[in-house]
Amino acid sequence: MLDFDVIDRWHGELDKMNDGKEGAAYRYPESFIQLLGYMRAYFHLPYTI
Repeated sequence: MLDFDVIDRWHGELDKMNDGKEGAAYRYPESFIQLLGYMRAYFHLPYTI
């Protein structure tokens, strides 16, 4: 389940995602992107402003 604890786990998840990665590092963890998607769907937000 996704919740706002994603903020507490931000750096740890990014460290795992970027471990051994070549090229530019990820800046946002996957759980944060999923949280934004759920918030967009729940609040019926558009993709653009």
